[in-house]
Amino acid sequence: MGVRRAAWVDVSLKAAKPLVAPKKPAGGGVRGEVLYAHADSRFQGVRVARSVLHVRKGSLGEKGRTTSKRFAHEWQAQAAADRLMKKLRKEGFTRRKS
Repeated sequence: MGVRRAAWVDVSLKAAKPLVAPKKPAGGGVRGEVLYAHADSRFQGVRVARSVLHVRKGSLGEKGRTTSKRFAHEWQAQAAADRLMKKLRKEGFTRRKS
């Protein structure tokens, strides 16, 4: 009978993932999000990450649903976010701390 040998794989520490999930920002919101609330208990959160505009909508006390739109350039996404925030203020939404 032959001797069986175990084949050991050398795993780099750079490829290892942490066992603990990263902490979410305090307050339940998303980091970098501008939150707007309306008197009838609904909210919208606006966030720009590079050239992507993320909009989170829902009722107060819930997580809400997120929609994303990708733009060709970062400045286009920022301009779209500015237009949306201006529209929200016109509709009666007020800015809140997230």
